[in-house]
Amino acid sequence: MKKLLVLISLAVLFWGCGRTPMGTWGRSEVGWKFLEWTGKERLIKHLSASPGEGAYFLALQPCSLEREGKTVKLLPGEGVKWAKGMKLRSSPCRAAVIPSGSIIFQGKGGKGNREFVILSEGIYLLGQEDGERFKFSLFPFRGKFPIPPKNIVLAQVLDYRGWEKVREEFSTVTYLGNRRVFQVIPFFPQDFLSFFTGDRRRVEFYTAVMTVPPPLGLIFPAPGFKFKITAIGPGKREVLGEFFQKKGFVLRRYDVPPWATRIEVKREGREFGNLAFVSNPYFYDPSPRAPVVLLVSMDTVRARSLSIFGGKARTPALDSLAKESLVFRRAYTPVPWTYDGHMAALFSKYPWEKPVRALAEVLQARGFYTAAFTGGGLVSPNMGFARGFLLYAVRPYDVFDRRSSQRLFDQARDFIEKNRDKPLFLFLHTYQAHSPYLARGRRFDPMSAVGGIPGVFKPLPDRDREMARSLYESEISIIDRDLLGPLVKFLREEGLWGRSHLVIFADHGEQFYEHGNWEHGYSLYEEEVHVPLVVRSPKFNPGEDSRLISLVSLWEIVVKICGCQGDKTWKPRRDFVLLFTPKSSPPLYFPRKAGIVKGEYKLIHNLSLDRSIFKPVPRLPMAELYRLSRDPGEKKNLYGSSREGISLFRLLSPMEKFYIKGPEYRPSREELRKLRTLGYAK
Repeated sequence: MKKLLVLISLAVLFWGCGRTPMGTWGRSEVGWKFLEWTGKERLIKHLSASPGEGAYFLALQPCSLEREGKTVKLLPGEGVKWAKGMKLRSSPCRAAVIPSGSIIFQGKGGKGNREFVILSEGIYLLGQEDGERFKFSLFPFRGKFPIPPKNIVLAQVLDYRGWEKVREEFSTVTYLGNRRVFQVIPFFPQDFLSFFTGDRRRVEFYTAVMTVPPPLGLIFPAPGFKFKITAIGPGKREVLGEFFQKKGFVLRRYDVPPWATRIEVKREGREFGNLAFVSNPYFYDPSPRAPVVLLVSMDTVRARSLSIFGGKARTPALDSLAKESLVFRRAYTPVPWTYDGHMAALFSKYPWEKPVRALAEVLQARGFYTAAFTGGGLVSPNMGFARGFLLYAVRPYDVFDRRSSQRLFDQARDFIEKNRDKPLFLFLHTYQAHSPYLARGRRFDPMSAVGGIPGVFKPLPDRDREMARSLYESEISIIDRDLLGPLVKFLREEGLWGRSHLVIFADHGEQFYEHGNWEHGYSLYEEEVHVPLVVRSPKFNPGEDSRLISLVSLWEIVVKICGCQGDKTWKPRRDFVLLFTPKSSPPLYFPRKAGIVKGEYKLIHNLSLDRSIFKPVPRLPMAELYRLSRDPGEKKNLYGSSREGISLFRLLSPMEKFYIKGPEYRPSREELRKLRTLGYAK
């Protein structure tokens, strides 16, 4: 129960994002998923043993229950008083029961009708009455506690000694913020944090002060904290900085004395209402030769629209850059969808896999200052992408911004100028080319024109189709003009070109009814899965690479640039690539398809289609086989007339089970043997 409630506290207080590789969690696991869930049957057994009068039922996910003849619906963090005969109405229902024995006091005035209660240092759970239910919050506290005006429950969750026992497990780096998200370490409930310098002579970090969330933040004042930064070495101490901070994030930079072995950050002030944090300190030795690694994602840019692949979009900056770069002619995204494409690139994972270790985590451990500037949406920090980044910045509504690429360049330029003496790893992402297409003073959204997702297979007049593609290609030209061109020029003019490494790619492409559908995620044809990949780096010789490569193997390029080793869970480059459509999740629906490309052949297996969603319903064969070298437009289906279809099915079928059944799929011993034979498993 104690560990469970500590996790609740992290979920409630750190409402930003997830935990870094120093822990094991990303945004997708944050919040209530942090908890050890109690299944419905186990909870019913638990409820059948009444915890006694005065206990409370706390929902950890949306729950519906019957209490005293009334149906009560609870959101996470809400609870009600225990009542005999209480029944669950929803399944599953995950919850915690706070036994009466752990409650310090409840009701107006507390014990003895006093106005204050004295608390020892610890973590406490406070429930404030809101009609027939209670809203629960957790907070670290010590001292004189004023009783709020409404009925409350105050349960002691963990004392200081108990906290110390689990601190290493639960208090590693967390993310906090909104548009600018930082890796932070909480003062929770410690008074100071200590960091080893690693013999590096400069340190940079943010101090942060925030008020507790409502309802407590509306009741209690938040006067702020006093911080003290001290360098500590053998027999010596030196105060580097001392200041008072009331709220917000403030950047701190200090030179580290040569004798110092660690830096201590201390805060004073325990007034209820404040939360204090420090961002993960970055220690480094300034260098004029520090590498600058730029991972640039052009969301929704398909390869065949770029002039370096024979397309019509005007991209003079990329054309010029390609002459001194390694151009991968056959790069593929495993899933033509923003979230899955970037998960493949940044985590080397397929859709059914959990993210294990991020590319940014490895580079941060290697000494790089890791930062991201993105358009948010499906690459938002709350989707798990912040892992490994000291700073993760989001531009809200970027997909509707005609100046998306220009704003991204401005952010990248300003950041590099201020941090040019550090080894940098920057992830840059723009939705400039994503629909709606906003070029040339016009606006066109194919999905609106065809009636949304149900009409994705609906044709439009040729004039509208050509207009959509033309506007899309103009958007690509804007990326070239406002981002790629200025970025290369800036790096050259600032004397950074010799130590800069650019990896330019796309997460997926776009279809304009070449194969009977619009946008992306609905098919596995070349328009959607063949993506550009251009690498300009002193570590790579210019030229072309015509071997197959998937975004799940993009890490091999980056680790060669930074001179580090990849994670053992990452997928090496193979002589084939696997393809899948995204998993349907209402209100987004996708046909279920799996595919594979090997040599000059591509196989597409059309597994299923929800006919109740899509109108009109496309007529699709069970399988499609194309010889890409002779039929790049994928017009002639060879399945049934070529032996290649059988061999590709043999390679694809073991992975289809993971795709269909998800992470819970456990292959049998014979299936595992086949996976090893095919090289899928070790």
